Amino acid sequence: MKGAQKLRKYMMGLGASEVYYLATIKSVNKDNDTCVVVDDEGYEYTNVQLQATTEGKKGHKLYPVTDSDVLVERIDKETHVLRMYTEVESFSIEIGTLKFEAAELFEIKKGNETLLKLLQDIIKEVSLILPTQGTPPNVAALNLIAQRAAQLLK
Repeated sequence: MKGAQKLRKYMMGLGASEVYYLATIKSVNKDNDTCVVVDDEGYEYTNVQLQATTEGKKGHKLYPVTDSDVLVERIDKETHVLRMYTEVESFSIEIGTLKFEAAELFEIKKGNETLLKLLQDIIKEVSLILPTQGTPPNVAALNLIAQRAAQLLK
């Protein structure tokens, strides 16, 4: 298990080996925020939660890399939750209507508004400026885009 040494050392410091166990990620299901893990003894656990709460999809989630090592907490006989990761593929944070996701690319979203869409709209409007022909920029449209940015970004 790659990365298991550091996790094992941390686990020993917890002094609760019956509550925590080391495992390797077999697969990740981002749709229901769970994963399948295999422990040191080869036992497979399905539906291991990526976050402690299952109430809604809000909060933060780390999505581990397949075949990476993790520390799992056994909450009860049926409920297991990832607690530490050696490698993360992506993450998601949702607070109210604000959503931020990152992996190879990242997305900042509030409601239906995304940073990418906002930037595309700015580029579209600026591209309409034809200074060689003396056409002024569409100030009204640029002001609306600026207002949208103020609602999306701090």
